[in-house]
Amino acid sequence: MEHYNARIELVRSTARLFGAGGLLNGIDPIYMPSYDVVVRSQMNLAFNVIGFAPGLQEIGTVVAAVTCWGLFFDEINKFFWWPLHLSGYLLVIVPLPLFVGLYLLRASRITVSVGPAWVPAVLAGILILVVTFRARSRIDSYGGI
Repeated sequence: MEHYNARIELVRSTARLFGAGGLLNGIDPIYMPSYDVVVRSQMNLAFNVIGFAPGLQEIGTVVAAVTCWGLFFDEINKFFWWPLHLSGYLLVIVPLPLFVGLYLLRASRITVSVGPAWVPAVLAGILILVVTFRARSRIDSYGGI
């Protein structure tokens, strides 16, 4: 993404998974080369939408990493299965806000590009959903719970 820094120099910033949310949410539209007061609200909306995607990806990745070990047992605890299953959905829907926000930013004449970091997250989300659906029959039944 191209933007002006504090010294009014045009810089091109790139961020990986855990830095993308801070980069996208930390830039004020005033620092964009194509800034116009008339389209500030559209730029704010675009930054909010595209900034939502790395947040989903970070949350889904952390929850999946914390709860994935629950699948290695013969009887799966449903309190570990459900967060893992829901994190799969979070990882699968990452491209939706990403590409909608990308479209909105490009419509505001902001030079921005998306790298391939979202592809492994979507593939991991699909894998998580497949594995959790297959493991559903091994969930403990706690009678009253």
